[in-house]
Amino acid sequence: MSLFVRNLAKDPEDEVSPAEFLFHVRGVGGVGKSTLLREWQERARAAGAVSAVVDEGDVHGVEQALVEVARQLAEQAGPLKEFDRAAEQHRKEQEAAVEPGPMEGGPDAVAQGGDRSRSGVRARGRRGRGGDESRVRRAFVTELGKLCERYEWVVLFFDTWERTGRYLDGWLRALLEDEYGPLPTNVMVVLAGRDQLAEREWGPLRAQVVDVPLEVFTEAETRALLAARDVTAPDVVDAVFQLSMGLPLLVDLLAHARPGAAEDVDPDGDVVDAAVERFVQWVTDARQREAVLACALAPHLNKEVFDAAAPEDARELWEWLCRQPFVSGHGGFKQYHAVVRASMVRRQRTHSPQHWMAAHLRLADTHAAWRAAAAHGLSEEKRWSDARWLRHHVDETYHRLCAQPTASLGRALEQAVHAAGQDTAALRQWVGNLELAARDTAEPTLVSWAGRLRTAVASADPALECLTALLSHGPLDLTTRAWCHTYRGRRLYHLDRNEEAIAELDRAVAADPRNVRGWVYRGEAHRWLNHLTQALADYTTALALSPDDAFLLAKRGETYCADERYDEAMADLTGALELDPALAWALVARGETHRMAGRYDEAVTDLTAAITLDSSYTWCMTARGQAHRQAGRYDEAITDLTAAIHLDPTDAWAFAQRGEAHREAGRYDEAITDLTAAIHLDPTDAWALCGRGEAHRQAGRYDQAITDLTAAIERDSTLAWAFGCRGEAHRQAGRYDEAVTDLTAALQLDPAYAWALAKRGEAHRQAGRYDEAVTDLTAALQLDPAYAWAFGSRGEAHLQAGRYDEAVTDLTAAIERDPAYAWALAKRGEVHRQAGRYDEAVTDLTAALELNPTQAWVLGTRGQTHRQAGRYDEAVTDLTAAVQLDPAYAWALAERGEAHFQAGRYDEAVTDLTAAVQLDPGYFSALGNRGEAHRQAGRYDEAVTDLTAALELDPTSAWARTLRGEAHRQAGRYDDAVTDLTAALELDPANTWAHALRGEAHRQAGRYDEAITDLTAALELDPANTWAIGLRGTARRQAGDLPGAREDLERVASSPDTSTFLFERLILDTVETGAAACAEQWTDLFASPPEALDDNVSRFLPLFRALLVDHDVDIAVATEVFLTATPERDAVTDLRHYLVEFSALGGEPADRAQRCRRLVDDWQRPGADTEP
Repeated sequence: MSLFVRNLAKDPEDEVSPAEFLFHVRGVGGVGKSTLLREWQERARAAGAVSAVVDEGDVHGVEQALVEVARQLAEQAGPLKEFDRAAEQHRKEQEAAVEPGPMEGGPDAVAQGGDRSRSGVRARGRRGRGGDESRVRRAFVTELGKLCERYEWVVLFFDTWERTGRYLDGWLRALLEDEYGPLPTNVMVVLAGRDQLAEREWGPLRAQVVDVPLEVFTEAETRALLAARDVTAPDVVDAVFQLSMGLPLLVDLLAHARPGAAEDVDPDGDVVDAAVERFVQWVTDARQREAVLACALAPHLNKEVFDAAAPEDARELWEWLCRQPFVSGHGGFKQYHAVVRASMVRRQRTHSPQHWMAAHLRLADTHAAWRAAAAHGLSEEKRWSDARWLRHHVDETYHRLCAQPTASLGRALEQAVHAAGQDTAALRQWVGNLELAARDTAEPTLVSWAGRLRTAVASADPALECLTALLSHGPLDLTTRAWCHTYRGRRLYHLDRNEEAIAELDRAVAADPRNVRGWVYRGEAHRWLNHLTQALADYTTALALSPDDAFLLAKRGETYCADERYDEAMADLTGALELDPALAWALVARGETHRMAGRYDEAVTDLTAAITLDSSYTWCMTARGQAHRQAGRYDEAITDLTAAIHLDPTDAWAFAQRGEAHREAGRYDEAITDLTAAIHLDPTDAWALCGRGEAHRQAGRYDQAITDLTAAIERDSTLAWAFGCRGEAHRQAGRYDEAVTDLTAALQLDPAYAWALAKRGEAHRQAGRYDEAVTDLTAALQLDPAYAWAFGSRGEAHLQAGRYDEAVTDLTAAIERDPAYAWALAKRGEVHRQAGRYDEAVTDLTAALELNPTQAWVLGTRGQTHRQAGRYDEAVTDLTAAVQLDPAYAWALAERGEAHFQAGRYDEAVTDLTAAVQLDPGYFSALGNRGEAHRQAGRYDEAVTDLTAALELDPTSAWARTLRGEAHRQAGRYDDAVTDLTAALELDPANTWAHALRGEAHRQAGRYDEAITDLTAALELDPANTWAIGLRGTARRQAGDLPGAREDLERVASSPDTSTFLFERLILDTVETGAAACAEQWTDLFASPPEALDDNVSRFLPLFRALLVDHDVDIAVATEVFLTATPERDAVTDLRHYLVEFSALGGEPADRAQRCRRLVDDWQRPGADTEP
């Protein structure tokens, strides 16, 4: 006692000497373990602790024990609400999942359980038949935590551990190892039993167990107890000590008899029997003596049982009996100490067999009447789960076995079959009752059966082993054997041994074709295996046997729903509800049918009605949340799913559905939090893993997505959705081949998976396989002609393949199916833009922006369209708006730069292109275009720098090499120009522009033959290229091929660049006929208005006037003016070529040309190539 009291005063978290938390009181029967526990409990409560005690009378399973502990704790500390909710939910799930056998063992009642509709929960796997036990156990630990915040200690006492430990040992070890959540440090556990704890199971906890062995009384302790009972005569004390051998129970029992002399204590015979015999003899009141013996026949006593068992004139002795030393118990029931009761029972059976039988039969009849009363108002299928009905059924059977073991055994074994069809607790209670009857009767056949069933109950699967034993050895009639096969099939089904289950159920219906339950269970197994035709046939057969059974009708309705035969499902489920309007799960099933048929409002109506019938129906709340989610009402969905989680914090499916609602609402972090919680609760849940992978994918975290989706596929390789989502993650990450592989796998699992077909088509499109893309997208549209996205994607594939008309057709179809499809409108605008239909493009892009004004890329595309249509100011306006929406939109900045460039605003162009390059240093086209802007602005070195940087990014770009070659040419670096232009032509031999520019570089370098060759090559590629024709004419003239020059320059005389080519032809005329002959033509040219002349022509005219016509002008002054106004190297080079030609004219023009040439030579810039 002092050990326990001192421990109560300690701090459980003290680092030096913490309080102990686990005691094991052990000793032989009668040594005083139960008495010590009662005293410890009193001390604990006196110290401010809350406590509870359970013994073999309370325990046939963990959940029963927890309910009893919670009841006792609630009496002291108030309701344990979270535990009560979890226990109630568990009870309902047991009622829904366990279909009990009929009371009389016949096939006159059909299972009325409410299994959750597997059509709606198949992806989550099959839940065990008793519901989720871990939820109840976690809730118990949670409540212990709350109590420990209010009280110094919570002390849990478990008596008769040699019996209760059969059912509680594994749970208790898991509890102590925090498997159900952290156990508070101020929870103390006390076990009391006869045997030491098994080393194999308790070895890891051995160091934490405080062993409290109880020994028999010493002689001194015996004398002290006897003295307390006024038994002091030395010879009597010696006799009691010798007879009792110091066993406290017997010492106390003998002390209560108060023997007067040593002769009253007879040491002959069995010690216990002798002690009990003496006690009975020393009870001098005959009524008391008869009451003690009569009540020993009842394993458990309350006032009602006492009144039924005791003689009529002894019925006021209940309180007296409860005070006897061998009577103990808590709550409403008492029991004799097992040692004392066994002796009294044995005495009566052997001494008065007729009285024994009559008394037991009278008690059996009494319990039968009570059982019938308990069944009143209780549906037959719920009787086995009703504690009162079951207690009377068990006690009635016990008394009949004691009275007539041989005659009653067959009936008891038949009922054992039905007990095995219930939960394990009911089976253990029934088998424990048979064991007790076997011990009390010692009847060999009954003892044999009790041993056989005790072994079965101790196995890993008690129900299956018991049913196997009963089938193998039991004297069962054909109907009962059919039930045995039925329950075995049901159990095998719940173990996922489906083929064995169906075979067993085949035997059940073959043995008894009228066994409705056999047909129902086989239908259930077929339905789980998706053998829907067979399932419907079995349910229909069952309904023919029991046509007014609401449960059966609802089951068939569920199966129609799973077969997507929604109208037939609705008919059955509505019919079931007409038969039983309170059948909440049928309302749920009808709501689920509406949901699966896409009728979300009707689904919510039915599910709301089901919740009204039962507000604690967690699954119903979850299902309504799912309906709201699929209807796009995410806030309502989250409200319902949060309520479901509040009702059941261990409901993984509710967490998964709430996560899915968050994901569809775009709240990816919240989605991942909930889906992670679901996975933590159920690590095997492939659906939740897939959902979390999708959330990661939509949040752009493709690697995390693929990790989760791969894990989902490892758990369920038949999940087409997981393959599809992983393929989509690969596609978005740019891994198109991996995407196609996964999406193909999804389609192999589900060939009608239109989404996967469309996404595979999109992967092909992005990989540049446009024909394969169109094939897949066409197949998707054949499956789903209303699939607007697939039309849009196919239109995009056609666009990229250059099939503009087909693209417009598909995008128009997408818009017809979804007029608010802004992307499709914008993309059709893009098709029109690429086809050169700029007005139609602007119309579509404007419509898209009206639907969504915040689409920066659409504003950018409309700006691009305006630019290509030559509306540069409108282009700049749109592109500026795009940049305002997205300041990091490098493409829009570059495109605006291009618009400025084309409008001749080179500095603004450079500013925008620089900003684009700062945002994206690898932006090749922006670098190239900035180089081009610099070139057009005459900044050739800056141009070369940018174009060189662009070529470092893409050395294969013929465009950039051509531009850099042109910049070199304009800077007068003709060899560098030829090098770049040659490289460009190696990359793109059909590049007409590069041929022509290289020809011009050769011409300006004085290599006229090479020039003519290149320009001729350009004209072979593009015979109508007037620019190349004119350049070749100039090169031929400067090479001395005047007829050839005449031919070329005459061809281009009427081209848009008339002033340039007229200028070159006039020089040809001057070379051929002399300056004087052409003076009038030159005078007319000099008099032309500036706007009629090309800038390249205008720059030469003042100097040419001084050279050819107006000789009064100082040639040095005219030359200086030209060189000052025209700093471009290529213009100076062209001038020197012209001066060479004019120097050959003779006369004053030739002299002035030669003087001008010398002045130009003196003015040469460094770095230029050698010129003629």
